[in-house]
Amino acid sequence: MIDMKHGIRDSCTGAMVKIVNDREIEGYRMSIGFVKKQTVYFCAQFSKPFKSFGTWKGNDINQGSSEESGYGIGAFVNYNTEENESVEIKVGMSYTSIDQARLNLQAESSGWQFDKIRDQAKRTWNDELGRIKVAFTKGINDPYRKDKMITFYTALYHSLLFRHFLQMLTENTSGSMIRSTRKMTSLITVIFHCGILSVQKCRF
Repeated sequence: MIDMKHGIRDSCTGAMVKIVNDREIEGYRMSIGFVKKQTVYFCAQFSKPFKSFGTWKGNDINQGSSEESGYGIGAFVNYNTEENESVEIKVGMSYTSIDQARLNLQAESSGWQFDKIRDQAKRTWNDELGRIKVAFTKGINDPYRKDKMITFYTALYHSLLFRHFLQMLTENTSGSMIRSTRKMTSLITVIFHCGILSVQKCRF
């Protein structure tokens, strides 16, 4: 099921979902919350064709319907699967358009290798979080040091989740060409807040 109504720390103000074919669903969701007003577009692709599909709006379930819009909507698909069979789903997202979400999906995930993509994501995050290596004052007890280390790297992780500049990936732009500028002031604030004495390594 793709539930277009419910979210985390926001309220949906409108949405659209469309079943493009037996392997792809697209749409967008408008909301207000920690971001005053935003629209997120998506394109979801499935590794196996649907047996059947439909949509819903409120309490009305529409078997075989391929498109729905408004508030309190969603889409669903059904499968016949063998024992222990897995169906993979990958989703591209964008703040600009559905076409852009599809381009992002194609650029970031071209195949159906879940374990490989998971391991690649782990290596990428280790590299990103390893850009800054910190040290604490000698004599600080271990529980305090552990708590502050968790606080620091959690804050660094959060700072990397959202880019300060939103840039579009076009058909003539490779993923390696997308770069963003990050503000050092927020990182410096985190460093002082955590009581870190020295930054042993900082790589940008």
